[in-house]
Amino acid sequence: MVSSANTAVGLGEGLTRAEQNVLAILLTGAHNHQIAKQLSLSEATIRTHLTHIYSKVGVDGRAALLARVNTGTGVEPPSAPPSRRRLSWAITVVLLAILALALALFVYMSFAAAGPQRTFQPRTFDIALTPVVVWAP
Repeated sequence: MVSSANTAVGLGEGLTRAEQNVLAILLTGAHNHQIAKQLSLSEATIRTHLTHIYSKVGVDGRAALLARVNTGTGVEPPSAPPSRRRLSWAITVVLLAILALALALFVYMSFAAAGPQRTFQPRTFDIALTPVVVWAP
């Protein structure tokens, strides 16, 4: 079951027989559920084997493992881009800054378009007081 691809680049060294079998099927491009079905194991067991493989080979995940196999040099792939959470936080901050600037510009322009400021002049109203008659028996 073990292919020659993993031993050709030195990935099979230090792996158990089960991990070598998982690695051999992984190198064919199979997904976890396909590997599990082919080896008659659960997907959780496959994930555990993959975690052990990644740590023994010294990579962070499947993509790094495949990059190491494809290059055959054992060189680590370039570092991953920033996480989505960090990137979305930065975008949110920039958008909030733009929104605050737009609001400030709107307020400034609305006061500038109003012309000179008018002062408040209270209005007075004459209220006629009429007596109210209450009938009491």
